[in-house]
Amino acid sequence: MESICPFFLDKLNHEIHIFVTQESQPPLVCLEEGQVHEATNSSPPVSNNCSMSVLVGTGNNIWSGLYVILSTLGFVILLYLLDTLYINPYDISPWWYKGLLLLICMLVSVFIFGAVVVGLWHLWERQNAAREACKDKRIMVEKMQHNEILAHTDSCQQKLASSINIYYGSRPDFKGIASQLLFKT
Repeated sequence: MESICPFFLDKLNHEIHIFVTQESQPPLVCLEEGQVHEATNSSPPVSNNCSMSVLVGTGNNIWSGLYVILSTLGFVILLYLLDTLYINPYDISPWWYKGLLLLICMLVSVFIFGAVVVGLWHLWERQNAAREACKDKRIMVEKMQHNEILAHTDSCQQKLASSINIYYGSRPDFKGIASQLLFKT
């Protein structure tokens, strides 16, 4: 409407009366710590995606699963190679030495094979962050353009909002409204 007639609200003379019959006062929203605020029509905050955390495993469950699977597979491969290439050919028999070699295989599988997954996971997160940054930059440009349009329409909306009356806990008087309309025309 504003593109057709930029000053249509100056020429339009109207009043909007809203009757909320089920409530006696405006709705309130209770927040944490007992604070009470009036309800608004705002969207909920958007949460960011969880980034990679090696210690807790938050983020993408596929990468966490891949980390566990590849570390386990690396352990089995190292244990097989150790048994085939070192323990059997050299006839290693002390149980404490075999236990120490088993522990070393566990640590190496986690640090070597797991590190490959963590490195790839980190690169994947950086690429996603770069894509999100480009997307966010594009969105920011679009928002700036949109804000310029909104700044123009904001004054029109303020004029429109001043002509709106909200009544809580009462019903409209249709006879009075109809008689007012008859006398205004």
